[in-house]
Amino acid sequence: MDGEKQTRDELIGLVRALRAGVEFEGENFAHGVLPLTGDDPGARAGCAPAAPVLAAPPPPREKPAKKGSGAPAGGVTLSLFGDDDRAVAPGARAGATAKGKEHGKVVDLPQWSDQKLKTDEAAATLKMLQDEIGPRCTRCQLAKLGRSQVVFGVGKPNADLVFVGEGPGEDEDRQGEPFVGRAGQLLTKMIVAMGLERRDVYICNVVKCHPPGNRDPEPEEQRVCGKFLERQLDVIRPRIIVALGKIAAMYLKGITDIPKEKFPISKYRGRFERYQGADMMLTYHPSYLLRAPSAKKEVWADLKAVMQVLGLKGSEK
Repeated sequence: MDGEKQTRDELIGLVRALRAGVEFEGENFAHGVLPLTGDDPGARAGCAPAAPVLAAPPPPREKPAKKGSGAPAGGVTLSLFGDDDRAVAPGARAGATAKGKEHGKVVDLPQWSDQKLKTDEAAATLKMLQDEIGPRCTRCQLAKLGRSQVVFGVGKPNADLVFVGEGPGEDEDRQGEPFVGRAGQLLTKMIVAMGLERRDVYICNVVKCHPPGNRDPEPEEQRVCGKFLERQLDVIRPRIIVALGKIAAMYLKGITDIPKEKFPISKYRGRFERYQGADMMLTYHPSYLLRAPSAKKEVWADLKAVMQVLGLKGSEK
């Protein structure tokens, strides 16, 4: 009898919890508010959760990770800092192209530029992130392959425009600043031609350490270090991101299951896509322009589209 009574009590408790959960969700939907679950896009936008109730609602339904996406199932984390891998729903980094072709899940998020931190607040938060990474990060194998230091990023902490490359080169490894070599000097000229200075934008890379021999960062290196890039962008909240080259473009689009050689950036450049709360333009890396100067006119066309959105007239120099 005691066993039957215990079972009955457990069933009654379960029914009460489920009923409270249904009432909780019904009340939120009636007011046009979605419950803040793991696969709610509002979680990445920093939305405040609904008021807590005594009985928790049913657990969120997890969506299986797309094969080869490298992202765990479920939604995203709310914390800005932590030792987690900042789980991202499959394809959540990328939205639809201008032609409507999707690369993963389309995420409807508010404009980042409407939720910017003040310059000093963004600077302090980026410094916390840089300190968390540390000057001698050992999270991936690049720490053992001859890098001199971690190259975090440089520029305006809450810039409207962010340039993202693939990784530091030899000059960057020595100086501790991204894009200071020949390709970086060309990037600086491009920025000036847009009517800006380096201090007006933010410049960073997918990986923060120099790959030996200037090779491409390997997928595992991108996975480990890329989470810090994502958190940088979360802090800066730019209006526009310019992805320089295939590695940056593929990472920000969430494409991890094909080799770089099978990603024709020429097909995707020249039109805006979405990355979280920002517009994103894919274009050629400055190092490619040093090898193929004829492509400069295409990059300039891409940058002029960026200038139009930002209301820039360009340099008179």
